[in-house]
Amino acid sequence: MTGIFGDYTLERPYYVCPAGHGSATPADAAWGLGPERVTPALAERVCRLAVETPFDRGAALVQALLGVAVDGETLRRLVEGVGQVAEDAEQAAQAAVAAGWVPAPTGSGPAGLMVAVDGAMVHTDGAWHEAKVGVCQALGRTRTGTWARQGDPDYCVGLEARPAFWQRLYAHAAAQGVESRPCQLIVLLGDGAHWIWDEARTYFGGPGKQVIEILDFYHAAEPVGAVAHAVFPEDAEAAAAWARPLLAILPEQGPGPLQAALAALAPSDATAAAVVHRERAYFAYHADRMDYPAYQRQGLPIGSGTVESACKVVLKQRVSQGGMRWTARGAQAVATLRAWHRAGRWAAFWASRPLAQRVPPRRRCAA
Repeated sequence: MTGIFGDYTLERPYYVCPAGHGSATPADAAWGLGPERVTPALAERVCRLAVETPFDRGAALVQALLGVAVDGETLRRLVEGVGQVAEDAEQAAQAAVAAGWVPAPTGSGPAGLMVAVDGAMVHTDGAWHEAKVGVCQALGRTRTGTWARQGDPDYCVGLEARPAFWQRLYAHAAAQGVESRPCQLIVLLGDGAHWIWDEARTYFGGPGKQVIEILDFYHAAEPVGAVAHAVFPEDAEAAAAWARPLLAILPEQGPGPLQAALAALAPSDATAAAVVHRERAYFAYHADRMDYPAYQRQGLPIGSGTVESACKVVLKQRVSQGGMRWTARGAQAVATLRAWHRAGRWAAFWASRPLAQRVPPRRRCAA
């Protein structure tokens, strides 16, 4: 085997079923060993490097820092395999949620919970696919009675279809205490994508729960600029003069003045009219999610910076670098492992001996 201090030989009993049902090495489970010839201590360190940097670069860093030779392909197999152990745990939680089981929170449960959702594109299996990113973070009351975020956020990433992703996200929220009795407020925060709002209430809400949906302020501001440039296509100053005061009062007065300004517009051509019609419908659909003055009085977030940052820091900085091509399984495994690290679950995960959970198919007993 290869360890932090170099190579050495480890001998242990190896049993084979004479009827052809498989084989077993019980000592591997006791010692936390996996199918690769890498010790648990070295595996933890190289996996920690590889969730931050490409596999070939990670192998070079292992050589430079530890003086241990591990090639990039071995590192890829190891990291994707360990990440799959974490992903299997995520899938088990999803299956439990689908079966109606609600996981117990790690503590008594927070007074409130923020749930934020966004998406980012990842290249897998030869094409671009949307990866969904979710963030859960506890909310607590301050001395003045307003709300404030507490503790570290929890992250999840899913390349699956949207219904399965909602089950994944709900499992994380339940582990944070969304269904506990103390949790009375659920804040759903996202951009303008209909899939977020049309499906969120299927999973969040219920008796004794107040659900507040908040449209990210910056996504609310983007359509204002689109309207201004469509109505004043050749006059940047006029476009800015129309949009700037509306954006200034939006967080102070909410969507009312903006909707009135949109209703008063009389576009001079069909292209501008189509843009104005589209954005009028957008703000009508989201008006109840844009009461920014009330949200700010309560201390609630009006920007989705936490989840947008997660899209970059948890997902894209590792799996969307130039020239990277993944299988969906490999990208999901690495993204899940990185999300667990960013959520502070790394030490507990390695304490569960993930290498020993990586039993190759040929060694599983069929009897």
